[in-house]
Amino acid sequence: MHAGIDPFNDEDPMGIYRNILKGKVSFTSNFDKDAKSLVKHLLVADLSKRYGNLKDGINLVIQV
Repeated sequence: MHAGIDPFNDEDPMGIYRNILKGKVSFTSNFDKDAKSLVKHLLVADLSKRYGNLKDGINLVIQV
């Protein structure tokens, strides 16, 4: 992955699971802001708002 850790990182496996359910994403301080925005849009729980599922589909993701 871009930062070397998963976006739901936690020391405890149950913590990772809780972060996924809560949508709690963590990034390293040197994570590129555009990459951060892309990851956040790809991880949106609401399918009607998630990149790749919008009207332009994968083309929107490719443009980013």
